[in-house]
Amino acid sequence: MTGGYPSAILAFEGATFRSFFCREEKGLKLRPTPVVYVVQENPRVDVVSAAQWGDLIPLANPYDQVHLNPGRIVSSFRRKLRNYNDSDWLLPLGDPAMIGIAFAVAADMNEGRVNLLKWDRLERHYYPVKISVRGGIEELTT
Repeated sequence: MTGGYPSAILAFEGATFRSFFCREEKGLKLRPTPVVYVVQENPRVDVVSAAQWGDLIPLANPYDQVHLNPGRIVSSFRRKLRNYNDSDWLLPLGDPAMIGIAFAVAADMNEGRVNLLKWDRLERHYYPVKISVRGGIEELTT
């Protein structure tokens, strides 16, 4: 137990992923830190710098393929993103179809709002992008 929350440690390409299981209290989703959901692991991509935005949790492994069993991928993403909220982030890495599924599920779980971490190749760091599919892209003040 960590701070009253059970935790599991997952190894991911040299980084440490900490998965906090959420508890719900009066409809509010409580979690000690934000989560960065990495859509699909890629052993050749170092995502450790995204950990400044929250605990890294992979949604799919590098060998998952949507065309073999799309229902399993959707159901897995729905389970893993069931507590997605405004403090969490999606890191769109991997198969574009999986990125689309993750975005749709996250938007469904959070009233149409999704936070993305966009990689800038020139600056070599992540930029936050907040999107509301029911409104538009919100301006960030940071």
